[in-house]
Amino acid sequence: MKKLLSLLLFVCSLTTLFAQQLTVEGVRQDAMAYLREEGYVPKLDEDGDLYVKLQGYTYSLLLKPQNDGSVFAEFYAVFSTDTPYQKLLEACNAENCERGVFKYCVLGVEEGKVNYTIGYEFFYNPKDDFHGYLHDAVTLLPSLVADFVAKYES
Repeated sequence: MKKLLSLLLFVCSLTTLFAQQLTVEGVRQDAMAYLREEGYVPKLDEDGDLYVKLQGYTYSLLLKPQNDGSVFAEFYAVFSTDTPYQKLLEACNAENCERGVFKYCVLGVEEGKVNYTIGYEFFYNPKDDFHGYLHDAVTLLPSLVADFVAKYES
């Protein structure tokens, strides 16, 4: 009887362990379903990356699997500007000092334009509230983008 109970416990433990492993595809599908529920129109590009338009800007959801079974997620938008590189770098650094999970990053200069991103980053594991994180990104990021663009690109 002990052997049967031990075997049953072992099998249940294995199924629980495998059920909690996240996949990038599973998280992407969950994100698409959530965005559709909220009234947005998410799409996949040719690489399978998710993107969605919010308040006139295109935002992407970058997903990277981690060794611990979690998934790193970054919800971000890419911009180009004529603002001088050094001024934009100082602006991004100033904003990064004030914000916790939001990241302002200067990518570099290409064809005379300075490219930068504004994003919301988090690690997602099965115990976390993925919809809560995505809700924060979708509702907070567009206003931060609008404020940053108005403040530093004028």
